[in-house]
Parts: sequence; structure tokens; C-alpha cells
Amino acid sequence: MHEDFMENFQTNTPISKRDIEDVETMLRIKFPVDYVEFRLQTNGGEGTIGESGYLRLWKIGEIVQGNVEYSVHEFAPGLIIIGSDVGGAAY
Repeated sequence: MHEDFMENFQTNTPISKRDIEDVETMLRIKFPVDYVEFRLQTNGGEGTIGESGYLRLWKIGEIVQGNVEYSVHEFAPGLIIIGSDVGGAAY
């Protein structure tokens, strides 16, 4: 990660590959390798990024429920949301 860009971003405790595989199975997807590698280092996090941005990357166990709550299957079929800016934008 770029420390200068994310110096105020607090990461969560790393997770196991099995945790990721469980979510992939529930969502019937395969995450990109670089995303899996990132998640093995940190289970999401939250805080300011850059000069004025804010990001909350959901914990891996929150991704399934978050996508249900955002009705992603209805409004953006084929996409998976992994976080938000806690202001309404989803990523």
C-alpha cells in the first residue's frame, strides 16, 4: 500500500485464504489474484485517503450482506461491492 496516500487509513486484522474462498463460494465468483493478496494482508479498513477522500473497505464477511443491502443483484447485476465512502457511494 502507499503509506503516504493511506497514512490515516486503519486496516483490520489479516484473514485466511479460506475466509476469502468461503465468500467466493457464497457469491459464486472468483476474486482477482491481486485483490486476494491485498485481503490476505488486511481484512478491509476505514479512514481518510488522500487529501479529502474517505473509504470503508468492508471486512470480507460483510461483503455478502452489503451486496444484499445495496440490492446489487437488482441494480448492478454482475458487480460486487466491496466498500463505500459512507456517504452513499459504493465501490
